Amino acid sequence: MPKIYIAYGSESGNAHTLAHELKQKLAAFKPNYGCLNELLIENMQQWDKNTLLFVISSTTGDGEPPHNATVFYQNLIQTRMQQRMKPDTPKFGFQYAVFGIGDVNYLNFCGFSKVVDGLLDKAGANRIANRVDADVDYEAFFEQWSDALLSFLCDESNATDLLSNLTLQVDPNQ
Repeated sequence: MPKIYIAYGSESGNAHTLAHELKQKLAAFKPNYGCLNELLIENMQQWDKNTLLFVISSTTGDGEPPHNATVFYQNLIQTRMQQRMKPDTPKFGFQYAVFGIGDVNYLNFCGFSKVVDGLLDKAGANRIANRVDADVDYEAFFEQWSDALLSFLCDESNATDLLSNLTLQVDPNQ
């Protein structure tokens, strides 16, 4: 059974609520659960390909992290800089997926989740699903994404293809 971490960054509570819903949906897998600031980079560097990180986060202000994700964000940036400067810095070896919540009325729509997705990828983590960029009406996107994750974890036929081909992104220009 894979080791699963569900981590959220939430300013108004929406991402926190979705993370809790995902925890309940994946209860049979006994996921770890908490805010992004509770994740320690030192621990993440020890995770292997049998570890999954599911990030659910909103963006606040002009693309900034929510208050309970700022320490994680700073540590992730620092780790990525160390990896670039010191080649012997451990790369991440785990798998991940990111669900972002934003508001298309802001210039940096889902800015924080886009940055986290990119940093995790560049730091060596393996993306198992396209990042989700959801607007304020995120429920349908979340249902599709969380169902695809569950199918993937249950090793249902074609679940890997379904998850990797799932594209749930609101176009802020429409």
